Amino acid sequence: MGNCATEKTGHTDRITGCDYLDECTIITGGHDRTVRVWDLKEKEEKTKHCRWYRSQINTLAVDQNKGTLYVTMAEGLNVSECSRYEKDNDYD
Repeated sequence: MGNCATEKTGHTDRITGCDYLDECTIITGGHDRTVRVWDLKEKEEKTKHCRWYRSQINTLAVDQNKGTLYVTMAEGLNVSECSRYEKDNDYD
């Protein structure tokens, strides 16, 4: 097992998906039914209010060419624009 460079709080349950939005930003999703955005340079969460989904998130992926976020859950696939997850957005 590797060493943890930084540990942060945010998710309240297991993280099941992680991908890059850009070279300095990652997006994570998990069993707490939230999607959160993290700044790797500042080592902090960028989301003011996390995005809630109906059920646990199984995985997520970003298509950087299309600017699209794909989130899979028990109900199926949710597709949204990555711009929805920019720093100053609210995530209701």
